[in-house]
Amino acid sequence: YFMIRPFTYDHIFKEFETNEQILGLNLRMGKNIVSNYYLGNGELDIFFHRESEVDRYLIKNNNIEPIEFIGNMYRWRDKNKNTWGYSMSVVGQVYRTKDLVKLVPKLNYVINPNTFEDMLMKNALNKEFLICPDKHVIIEICLNLVNTTHVDNPHGLISTELLNDRWLEGYRIDLECFYKLVGNSKRFINVELELKK
Repeated sequence: YFMIRPFTYDHIFKEFETNEQILGLNLRMGKNIVSNYYLGNGELDIFFHRESEVDRYLIKNNNIEPIEFIGNMYRWRDKNKNTWGYSMSVVGQVYRTKDLVKLVPKLNYVINPNTFEDMLMKNALNKEFLICPDKHVIIEICLNLVNTTHVDNPHGLISTELLNDRWLEGYRIDLECFYKLVGNSKRFINVELELKK
């Protein structure tokens, strides 16, 4: 994950603090997101943004589903679990300590961050909304698989050993490509970059 914009204590954070119906502050999403190139099951998840309206439309399996914002809040429960409905990520989302203190002791089978996240998702608190900034703050660059419990990661099937071998062979992530991407980062949530020698 890379932070591409500053994150400050602003009106969005204040609204999250004061509205108990908001489960979390989602920094991975923003009202500027227009597409997520890949869901991991071979299908595209495309968000359209119409400048003159607050509405967004998610096109999935030829169904149009409105994504309605109330300010910067949105209802997450009926959305795709890989994007707008991903309610409790261990990276890129902010929660209230008092909520986590109640929830975490109830979780079973937590052996790594992935299983922790799975258990958080399965036991998400009964709060109606997530809130996001106007522009998302972080992007995810999925490159390697770092665990043995979630081998279905569609993005990171590269072992740490192979990455180390490539590093020793002189390969590096192409930062120029990354900076171009950040300039156009309104388009993507997840990003894949080339390794270049």
